[in-house]
Amino acid sequence: MGVITAQPAYPTLKTIDTPRAWFSEGEYGKLHAVCRANIGRLFTKAGTKGEQLRNISITDDLYDLIVFMANSFIRPSDIKVLQHKHVAIVRKGGGYLRLSYPPSKGHGNPVVTMPSAVTVYERLLDRQKKAGFGRPDDYLFLPQHVENRDYALRQLARQFDQLLKVAELKVTANGESRTLYSLRHTSIMFRLTKGDRIDLLTLARNARTSYDMIDRFYAKHLTAEMNVEQLHSRRTRTQDEPSEQK
Repeated sequence: MGVITAQPAYPTLKTIDTPRAWFSEGEYGKLHAVCRANIGRLFTKAGTKGEQLRNISITDDLYDLIVFMANSFIRPSDIKVLQHKHVAIVRKGGGYLRLSYPPSKGHGNPVVTMPSAVTVYERLLDRQKKAGFGRPDDYLFLPQHVENRDYALRQLARQFDQLLKVAELKVTANGESRTLYSLRHTSIMFRLTKGDRIDLLTLARNARTSYDMIDRFYAKHLTAEMNVEQLHSRRTRTQDEPSEQK
């Protein structure tokens, strides 16, 4: 209508990114060992309202979930939908799993796991078949809770929270609280710190996220010292290039 002749100025709103905590290699090793040592142990704690008691037992499912998530980049919410029909074992190279489950967070690319996930999956599948599960439509984790997958995820989250307390890993040195989501961050951080010059776009696609999200959240804790070998690396010098001064 010609009432406004120019676009008005808009204020710049600052946002503060709050990435979740992850586990360093030493912390992950401790989590792994403490979980294995406490499988079958029963813990009794007050319920959410304080007047009822809840029994929490550390199970084989939690142990397998920890290793699986740390080697597959999946989100905790993916646990609810992941079924055996979504998993394909690929024997090429070191071997890996191809996870083709329903789209999550707007991304539907198949996820390629690390080789260790194959061993975990085969162990989990063998245990489930002995219990009468392991069919294509059965879920990978807590398949007995087929009608209420939210409850299944809560059960695993409660076990994990109890394990963090036993392992004294619930809170980081900076006061950040850890949850199941920390395993996804750990999986991505391990590729950033242990991978050989991994391409961030490839990592983002495989983790069903974006390059920007990797940079802003998952790689927020990444420091130059973590990749000091890459920082100090040198490409092969050609004949025409000057040598590095010392």
